[in-house]
Amino acid sequence: MKNKGFISLTACMLAFLMLSFPVIALGMDESASSAFVPDTSGGYYEEFTDPTLSDDDVIGGVIGGGQIELQDYTVITSSVVPDGVYAIENLGNANRWMDLQYNQLEPGARIQQYAYASSPAESFSRAGLFKISKSAVTGYYIIRLMMNNLLTFDFDGTAVKTKTIPANDADVPYASQFAIEKHASGGYTLRPLGGNTSYVVAANNTTASGSAGAPNSYLIQSTVSSSGAQARWELQQYTGSAQSGVSAGSDPSIGNGITVGSTSTLSLYAWSTVIGVNHAVAEVASAYSDKVTLTQTSYASGNNVKYSLAADRVGRFILYYRIKNASSGVTTASYSGTYFVTPDLANGTYYIQNGATGRYMDVEGPSAAEGAYIQQWSFSTSAQKRWTLTSAGGGYYTIKSEYSGKYVGIDSSAVSQVKQYTAVNDYTKWYFEKTESGRYALHNKARGTAYALASPSDTSANGVDLTMSGYTNDTSYRDEWLICSRVMSIVNYYDESVATHTTYSQYIPLIENSVKYVNDLFGIQFHVGFYMDGAATFKTDAVANGCPNNGSACTDATCGLYCYGDHHKNVSNISEQLYYGPREDDHIYVMWSYATYFCIDSHSPGIAANGHTQFIANGLVLGFRPVVHIMNPAKYSSNLEHNMANDLAHEIMHTFGFPERYTENEHQKYNTSCIMGQLAANLSQTHYNSVINNSDTAFCVECKKLMETTNYFSKAFPGNQND
Repeated sequence: MKNKGFISLTACMLAFLMLSFPVIALGMDESASSAFVPDTSGGYYEEFTDPTLSDDDVIGGVIGGGQIELQDYTVITSSVVPDGVYAIENLGNANRWMDLQYNQLEPGARIQQYAYASSPAESFSRAGLFKISKSAVTGYYIIRLMMNNLLTFDFDGTAVKTKTIPANDADVPYASQFAIEKHASGGYTLRPLGGNTSYVVAANNTTASGSAGAPNSYLIQSTVSSSGAQARWELQQYTGSAQSGVSAGSDPSIGNGITVGSTSTLSLYAWSTVIGVNHAVAEVASAYSDKVTLTQTSYASGNNVKYSLAADRVGRFILYYRIKNASSGVTTASYSGTYFVTPDLANGTYYIQNGATGRYMDVEGPSAAEGAYIQQWSFSTSAQKRWTLTSAGGGYYTIKSEYSGKYVGIDSSAVSQVKQYTAVNDYTKWYFEKTESGRYALHNKARGTAYALASPSDTSANGVDLTMSGYTNDTSYRDEWLICSRVMSIVNYYDESVATHTTYSQYIPLIENSVKYVNDLFGIQFHVGFYMDGAATFKTDAVANGCPNNGSACTDATCGLYCYGDHHKNVSNISEQLYYGPREDDHIYVMWSYATYFCIDSHSPGIAANGHTQFIANGLVLGFRPVVHIMNPAKYSSNLEHNMANDLAHEIMHTFGFPERYTENEHQKYNTSCIMGQLAANLSQTHYNSVINNSDTAFCVECKKLMETTNYFSKAFPGNQND
């Protein structure tokens, strides 16, 4: 550390040349760091700083290199002030330095005097540092704050407050410049050119410091003759290594997580010790551009750089911040920050299902003990499988067991182990990241986003302990989860035509597998899960194919007045059990038959007397008992389980009360992007996966508008019927 002292004009000019040397543009600085800092309004701004700058790098013109230490400074004694960064000490109030109150980044803040333990130039305290450059146009000086290089200060009545100025020195108006003049009694006077003959002075006869001494600590405008030494300032130049950074603030702060569908205002505040480098620009990494839309809303004389940041899709994204030379546009330093668009998960109780195993998060034992392991287990409505999600701020949630009252967390000494704990801290806070599959990766705050909650393998065995593992964006989904506020059971019935037919009996495993796809679709789209409740029921009490008119529309002449022969009889028998059998909450009853056509008459519940209604499948609710009646595997020629799942999902929507959408003036019947219009004809697996994974394609615009007006899945089953 050099001793504080006086230097010659030659030395000053050498320091000026060093700081004014052209700066070579770099790529991304991997070591640049960021941290959120609270401001006085209760919000936050993010600090991006480059800790890798050295004197040698500045001389060579390149930003990057060694570590920051306490920096050198010199006292300027000549009548010419070299371009540079300065701490400004008042000569009338000992050890009182010009300072930005509360480190505020927006204009309108007070400039005050503040007691520093050492010169801000030595400690590089940015709130007490100011960048001074001489205008090549007017010959006067431009003073910029080091907290935000787009701020200067001026008189507001008798007060001294900050205001915005352009990034390019050549664009700064005359009224926003300063006369900095050597005084005969020592020190310098500072006269804003917009303030006529008034000077920036400290309040007389006070040593008040900062906000604790307000308003006596505020700087004011006055004359030199009436203010004495309080109107004179010593300039101490920072001569250490070049530094720069970006403060990225928003309202609300994007560091607290942006909720999907919302829009935030992003403001950038650049600071750099390099003359001419005064502003920053932002851009979204191209690989993440589908998550947010960044639109610049202002950058002109008198404005900070502001952006509108719209959260389009749940997930992580990266913002790049580049500090630029205002006149040349050359990038001198770059930083990046990783942010999240948080899911719109309301606080509440959920079931959490693994994407690969189909098993649910569960407390081992079950146990209420501190440190009990978290495992996977098959579905039940028991309390150890119910989890209360509560926002913990910053985009994080806590996950509390309804059984034990403890929180899911990781072991601080064995971070791969997932257990339950009483305390709420970084080890028990989770971020829910929406993945490409539409499921969620659960990242622990203490462990970071490189790791996610996972089943250790794709096994569906009960009792397997969950773990934290490196997150991989693959198709196993063992580290991805469905978050379901409601889980429904599908109870399948097969008539004899399916159970005994050589061709169609092989469809039974595919039918059962289709339930998994329905679970994925509804879990991703609506946080409602489905599972198959035990083995299917086979109906063998009637001949399935005895009607001579099977496969075509029924009439009284061919099938009898009530259509009660053979395969119709079988349908009616099954229907009676479906409609009138024991009812269980959150169960949907589904009947499968291979016959192509059926007619329903007055013997079938819910149909008017003497009715002959031909149909293939329908979803309805009678007496609050939801039934999908009838699913026919004979109609599918390819991609069987995907097509079955699509039709089954369509009919299940009806059991929840969603109306039919086939009329052309409301809906495109063969819209392949909507399960309420497409009849699953020739639906490919690729397209099915797109429907499952992308909320933008599962339903068409018309259906999504209808879904927005009514939250169907939070209600009990309605009493209407839809074909």
